Amino acid sequence: MTMVRPSAKQQKLEKKKSPPPRIDIFKGWCKGCGICVAFCPKKALALDETGAPYVKDPSLCGRCGLCELRCPDFAITIAEQRDDEAAGPPEGADGRAEDAGGGAPASAASGGNGQTSLPAPARRRRGGAP
Repeated sequence: MTMVRPSAKQQKLEKKKSPPPRIDIFKGWCKGCGICVAFCPKKALALDETGAPYVKDPSLCGRCGLCELRCPDFAITIAEQRDDEAAGPPEGADGRAEDAGGGAPASAASGGNGQTSLPAPARRRRGGAP
């Protein structure tokens, strides 16, 4: 019995069936440089009238991670949506991940005292320099 490999077209159709990724932009960390928008090959991100990035269309996202990799402030993350998130944003949401506290993302653990226990992000090495 021979194994039949799906064609590129079939693979593309299977990929489209999966829900779009969750793209979070932490406004408190973002300085609005636009690097994430410039590097997005599928144009899933855009800049609003104030120059802040937002998710224009998450279904366009190709999950390449270039926006997350290139962001100098670690202000954008891409994650697969959970089944309970695939239905869409919660009522009253405008599709933009707002960070009202101006600090850590909402998923950061809190010690009950209002402060987050999120460690400072580690800097990535670029090139061969130590």
